[in-house]
Amino acid sequence: MGDVKLNLQQMMKSKETAVTGLTKGVEFLFKKNNVEYVKGTAAFTGEHEVKVNLTDGGEQTIHAKNILIATGSEATPFPGLTVDEKRIITSTGAIALEKVPETMVVIGGGIIGLEMGSVWSRLGSKVTVVEFLGQIGGPGMDTEIAKSSQKILKKQGIDFKLNTKVLSGDASGDKIKLEVEAAKGGKPETVSKCVMLHQDYSYLHKPSWKPMLSLWPLAAGHTLLALDWRTLVLRPMRRAALSSTLSIGPKYLIFDV
Repeated sequence: MGDVKLNLQQMMKSKETAVTGLTKGVEFLFKKNNVEYVKGTAAFTGEHEVKVNLTDGGEQTIHAKNILIATGSEATPFPGLTVDEKRIITSTGAIALEKVPETMVVIGGGIIGLEMGSVWSRLGSKVTVVEFLGQIGGPGMDTEIAKSSQKILKKQGIDFKLNTKVLSGDASGDKIKLEVEAAKGGKPETVSKCVMLHQDYSYLHKPSWKPMLSLWPLAAGHTLLALDWRTLVLRPMRRAALSSTLSIGPKYLIFDV
């Protein structure tokens, strides 16, 4: 056997095949269990009613005794930098890069950022993780597990800057420059990398993901208040102000006004 080399295009094809299989599998389970699948964007028109603008055109009104909100989340814009999923990426772009970046900086040492950083590190990229806290994995991870995980990732070649916050970013040059300093104050320094992954807990320990509110425009007479912006972890469902409405993930309250 000769030298084993990475075929990134083939790897991405394999990934797409897996994703397609999983999503089609969910659609099959819908059909098998008599779950109606309606494609489109929706807005509340009442406590037990939503109006859907169908993807294929037209509208459909759906009535239900109970409504579950589970629209997911989207990346929060980073000051001074625009996500293009090429050089400045989220986890979406991190699984679709066309080549292995020479260097990569991950803002936030949360689970998804570490996962993506580990993948590209093992494929040959020099990865640095910048984390505001004194440990990786976010505030909910057990301290001993966090320490053990960091040791494993260090052996893979990943560098860590803990207790560090990001002050600003500049993508005008060949490499992305981030100004960072100690979380409790200190001398700023510059980190220059080819690709920046904006993920998990970010600069100043603010969340880099927010509820995808744009997917749930509300009808007249309702306002939306996001209660918990800190995490993407699916927490237990909380009953919202409307007794028939539940939310999962980032939690919402819906008020009649």
